[in-house]
Amino acid sequence: MQNPTCIGIRIRSARDANILFHAVALNLLPLITRRLDEAERLQVKSGCVYVWEERNPSYFDFNGQEMKRFTEGRSWGPSKARDEFLFYYEKENGIKSQMVERMKSGPRANRAQLVKQTYSVNVHTPNSPNVKKWHLNAYYCHDEIEDLATVDDIPLLKNLQVPHELYTCARTSRAREAAIRSHNNPGLQAVREPPRNMPPFPYPHRSEDIEQRSSSGSDSSGRDRSSSPDASLAPLEFLESLPRLGRHPMDDRALRLFDSAANQDR
Repeated sequence: MQNPTCIGIRIRSARDANILFHAVALNLLPLITRRLDEAERLQVKSGCVYVWEERNPSYFDFNGQEMKRFTEGRSWGPSKARDEFLFYYEKENGIKSQMVERMKSGPRANRAQLVKQTYSVNVHTPNSPNVKKWHLNAYYCHDEIEDLATVDDIPLLKNLQVPHELYTCARTSRAREAAIRSHNNPGLQAVREPPRNMPPFPYPHRSEDIEQRSSSGSDSSGRDRSSSPDASLAPLEFLESLPRLGRHPMDDRALRLFDSAANQDR
């Protein structure tokens, strides 16, 4: 049976996640090498953390299974992003979650809602051009999160020296590329730079708080007020103040070719 990479722990930041990734790379903690079977899915509970490697369809593990997704047999709501993490709240009446609970032995008490926290990195192995993609899935309940340990409480992990440059967040790769392009083009940077007074993304709340926030964001007709044109369009004065972008050299060349062809037809 595959055991979780770590148990009884919560992930507070990308630094915590990188410590676990590096411990797995050093074989101090186990890497999940295949999808969880029925018995292993029943072991998923608050405080369990799983680190697994994404494998393309052309790359199979020793059981002949690809690892593109991590499935634990539960029903989850839509993702909520916070910093580099994605959070999923378990559906209280999800069919899959109910089936998992029925399969567990012993009396069934009122079970707390699970939250799944995910984080993905590109792993740059020294002296190798190959880049691996690793994922971390952490599970917790809000009522129990303060009782869970952190990496600072585990002697094996708290003094681990981590080369953080080897573990780059996979979700921000595109954002970094866009930042490089905008840095080379000041006009693009002026257009894409967000207002400095934008509020930060809210921290994850309990499901009832999310439902209240969702219901308060709709008017009597059921439409989302935040999606109205007035809320999404920039002021005309701001757009007129932006520097005009020069035409791309390829566009200039194409226009010259069209002009040349038009003159020949005359």
